[in-house]
Amino acid sequence: MATVKLKFRASTLSHKEGKLYYQVIHKRKVRQLRTGYKLYPSEWDVLRANIVIPPDIDDNRRSYLSLTETRIVSDIGHLKDIIFALEQANEPYTSAHIAEIFYASVNEGEMF
Repeated sequence: MATVKLKFRASTLSHKEGKLYYQVIHKRKVRQLRTGYKLYPSEWDVLRANIVIPPDIDDNRRSYLSLTETRIVSDIGHLKDIIFALEQANEPYTSAHIAEIFYASVNEGEMF
């Protein structure tokens, strides 16, 4: 059974946003799936691996972070559905296969 985790890679420049990505692991093979979502380090909770909405940010940023949280929940649910379907098919698959199906569905607009 494959696992999915949300990860944050901070920018090397302290004033720039870092990137969120999904890590899919299956049979010890790791695949990183880019999300396009960007956060500042102060908006990421390292211990809980989730977004933090600071109280002192403007409304536009607050809306972006809220929308990003919603999309992450949807993305992870979609990834878990893909994994479940592949498991039910009872045929071999790889983390790359999961990524392929995920990106194809995102590009076809099935997600949102």
